[in-house]
Amino acid sequence: MNSKKVIGQLMLERGVDYEWMAAKLGMQTQSFRNKISRGSYGLDDFIEMLDILGCDVQVIARDSKKIFD
Repeated sequence: MNSKKVIGQLMLERGVDYEWMAAKLGMQTQSFRNKISRGSYGLDDFIEMLDILGCDVQVIARDSKKIFD
């Protein structure tokens, strides 16, 4: 699943709309919509959106299953 789908699914599950997310990010609603639809954001932005949606990111090594926070 790509990051656009992840953000969209989380927003849907939490009953959050574009206007609310944009306000939390200090953006205009249309600018946020464009950012999401184009996928024009970096890892830091993605993590910030996940944080606003109450989610964490973990990196898990495939071979050792070691978790990096």
